[in-house]
Amino acid sequence: MPDNYQIMYSPPPLEKQNKFFMAQEDSVADIAKDIKEQVTKGLADEGRIKRYFGNSLYKIFNPNGLDKNFWTDDKCE
Repeated sequence: MPDNYQIMYSPPPLEKQNKFFMAQEDSVADIAKDIKEQVTKGLADEGRIKRYFGNSLYKIFNPNGLDKNFWTDDKCE
């Protein structure tokens, strides 16, 4: 998915976002098929490793409070 944490950085250009979306179409179709067929899959080790390091980096970076000057209006602008 495209980056969307606007507090830290701007979203990528629309062309790059569309590439992300197109790349995920097959994955979404596979996930939908598994749900429909009630297929159960375990979490891959790679996913656990990424989650561990991601959580560790989040704690080190500690982005809490970066959004204190962030606001939007009714149109999300």
